[in-house]
Amino acid sequence: MNTTPPGEIKYAHLFEPIQVGKFKLRNRVKYAACSISNFNTLEGHITDREYARMEVIAQTGCGLITNQGAYPDAKGEGKTYVRQIALYDDKFILPLPFSLSRNFTSFTVPR
Repeated sequence: MNTTPPGEIKYAHLFEPIQVGKFKLRNRVKYAACSISNFNTLEGHITDREYARMEVIAQTGCGLITNQGAYPDAKGEGKTYVRQIALYDDKFILPLPFSLSRNFTSFTVPR
């Protein structure tokens, strides 16, 4: 009996690795930024709880995860919800490379 899900048979190429710039993704599946977690600070700093949320999402097996929106203006122009990540000052941006260094690739997804 074939236990491979039908989508993996018909669209097998979606589950193959791909190189995107300097990044090698394990597959071509993208987790869209479709929800608001409200786990960040009121000032707009990303938190360990948000990192933990991204780690849980990484366990789904997606090749690429994008985060929720960020606002670029100190006055809050473009801010659409409370606890949204800010990008208007380096104090918000400098911690972000740390998030990229997290080892989300260590997760395996059971079949």
